[in-house]
Amino acid sequence: MGTVWPVFGQVVAATADSLTVSVKPPPARRPRAKRGEAPAPAAAPAEAPPPVQHVFALSKDATEIAFAEVRREMMMADGTTLRIFASPDPATAADLKPGVSVEVTAKDGAASRVIIPWGTPGVLERVAADSVTFRPRPANAGAADGVPPEQTLKAGEGATEVTFEATTSSVRAPGGQVMQKQVRFQRGSFADLKPGQNVVVCVKDGAAVKIRVVEPEPGRQGVN
Repeated sequence: MGTVWPVFGQVVAATADSLTVSVKPPPARRPRAKRGEAPAPAAAPAEAPPPVQHVFALSKDATEIAFAEVRREMMMADGTTLRIFASPDPATAADLKPGVSVEVTAKDGAASRVIIPWGTPGVLERVAADSVTFRPRPANAGAADGVPPEQTLKAGEGATEVTFEATTSSVRAPGGQVMQKQVRFQRGSFADLKPGQNVVVCVKDGAAVKIRVVEPEPGRQGVN
């Protein structure tokens, strides 16, 4: 195996020195029409190719394993997705449990970096001295599954890192979609958490390790 660009998939199995990941191939690209030619009619959706399993070598000294938040995703011309990660936290091979999503960067079959995406957006429902209850936001606004159930997680002062994110300026498309924004981050405390806040919660082993409070933009309070 030669150089491998980052691949994204789900963990099938992992040991201290090996990682098996199931990766869905990107969708087939639709051929572009030549200049002066009419676009070809849309073809019937092709059957998705089956996932492909990749096996990577892990090294305690040469493989970085971390949790990190996905701050931006961009669709590339080849159908793959480029993910920009931020705020990494150290992880170990023991965190690579079957079913966990990972992005692996490797060369010649050896993984140099394994990122475990974390961070679930939602709304705080209740805050206690040793726990928080939040309701994750639906992955799709029109999802037929209804409202996701609440999650109660272990949390507390000294055990949960709290950060506030505030948008200082933004550029919007005519339809209102945010195209670019500038934000500032400020460290908070567990006592700053209140029901009703929009949050991004990073969870590990049933505990809220990080909570990022996303403050509404100036002049857009109450706007979804």
